[in-house]
Amino acid sequence: LADIENPTTHEFNGKTGIQQLYSFFLNYGPLIILFITIFTASEVLVDDRKHHTLKAGQPSGWRKYIFYQSLSVFFIIMTAIFLLLTFFFLLVSLLYGFGDLSLVSTHYAFNGGYRAGEENFFTAPITVFIRQSLIITGLLVYLFIRLNAVLSLVFRHDVIVMIAGFAIVAFNRLYSGGGEARFLGIGAHLFPQNYFEFGNVLSGRQNFLTLSNNFIFETGLIVLAVTIIITEIILGILAGWMTRQKFVRQVG
Repeated sequence: LADIENPTTHEFNGKTGIQQLYSFFLNYGPLIILFITIFTASEVLVDDRKHHTLKAGQPSGWRKYIFYQSLSVFFIIMTAIFLLLTFFFLLVSLLYGFGDLSLVSTHYAFNGGYRAGEENFFTAPITVFIRQSLIITGLLVYLFIRLNAVLSLVFRHDVIVMIAGFAIVAFNRLYSGGGEARFLGIGAHLFPQNYFEFGNVLSGRQNFLTLSNNFIFETGLIVLAVTIIITEIILGILAGWMTRQKFVRQVG
């Protein structure tokens, strides 16, 4: 705020539209988005289980059908997220102002010395944080939609699929609270669950907790991309094993 000419009271209190959008992604926004995604995508395949002729009579291949279903849900969820965030941003902005786009936030990257040493803190524009948040949001939404498709082929029941999805999201908090530097003897930054609450990663909060500089945006992109590829391979194998006819018969 010191670099902004004539900052407003609302900017001091962090109430402007751009600051509230930043706060949403920094705190509970990622979990809210993931829970909504899981709740919506849990019925990607099993919702129309009663329509056997519809399932069995799809002209496209089984794998293509699953992909098109996933893609449809992805666009629906991302559109809903975009519209809701836009409405939220405009509403807050009308009440408290848009906020200065040059606002910066404090980030953390451990470079040695004391944990709270000044050399470990730096600032970056809020707009960069929001842009990175939107990119990771897209990756996570797609990942969990495809992961739900995998769970649907395994469990074939929407409620079980939803519970399993919630458990995956909550795993990191239940296991370690998200503050572990290593998981199964390997660097925790190489596991996707540490990027579910990506606000902690993008702000450097995760680096502060683990006293490292491993949790960064670029690493998150790579880890999530690799996780998506692995999920696609597993989904392809499962779709070959759990054929359309077998899926309809066992679900119905």
